[in-house]
Amino acid sequence: MSRTNIIILVVVVMAALLVYALNKRGPKITTLEIDPTYFQVSDTAQVTKVFISKKAGDNFTLTREKAGWKLNGDFYVNKLNIDQLLEIFAKMRIKAPVGVQSQQAIVNDLSANHYKVELYNGQELLKIVYLGSATQDGLANYIYEEGIDMPYIVHIPGWNGNFRPRVDIIPNDWKRTQMFHYAPPSISEFTVNYELDAALSFTLKVDEDKKLHLFNLKGEELEVDSNKTNLLNQTLFQVNKVHYAEYLHNISDSRKDSIVNVLPKFGSLKVVGKGNKSTQVQLVFRPDPLSADGAISNVEF
Repeated sequence: MSRTNIIILVVVVMAALLVYALNKRGPKITTLEIDPTYFQVSDTAQVTKVFISKKAGDNFTLTREKAGWKLNGDFYVNKLNIDQLLEIFAKMRIKAPVGVQSQQAIVNDLSANHYKVELYNGQELLKIVYLGSATQDGLANYIYEEGIDMPYIVHIPGWNGNFRPRVDIIPNDWKRTQMFHYAPPSISEFTVNYELDAALSFTLKVDEDKKLHLFNLKGEELEVDSNKTNLLNQTLFQVNKVHYAEYLHNISDSRKDSIVNVLPKFGSLKVVGKGNKSTQVQLVFRPDPLSADGAISNVEF
């Protein structure tokens, strides 16, 4: 059996198991017993890990660490994203059970298009739900959890919209847009290299006495007016405020090659921290989207 057939078979079996779970009989919480806050995790401060997956196999893990949340243990997460996700579980309430006539259609939709969200405190599973699509009016969502008698409609009172977009399944959308992650006292060197004008390029270095020195790219130290030394400190403290505006999803190899090797270089930024750990970002010009002939604009990324 080919790998493709195996993957398809696994997906079909998983979908069948979910449909079975949604329809199976046994001890369940009934509509009359369920509390409007049943799907909530009221104390989201105790959540230390979130696992999000999609039927197609896409999945990732968010973990809480001292310095912030991380994506798959590698990348820091945008604080706003994780705050908005946890807000859903802190505030959502059951609006109504799914009507009898609609139940089978919603069950089928949940089995095919759900986002599975698991919340943990350490190794303890706090909540696991299957989040479905928005209701027809766009103001609520369908949701299911194993052990209850049917899917439900959940909403957040006062919200004018559904919250599925906050359960983003694209990992790169969760990454913090901050380019550099260095505490200013740990930075030993910062270089700005302008490809088109070397005279504007410079390197800031911190000596053992924590004093700042300014150099050109030839390694020659430049004299700095005493009343402008504070600008050097301000520059160093601005390093962590450099962010990217957008991550390019599903970029083709040819487009990537064009960006890296064809488009004119604007410059580069490089930060060196303790233990000579360094991060360098290459900046290039991008084609002007308003130009019919593909002329290069002064907008860089």
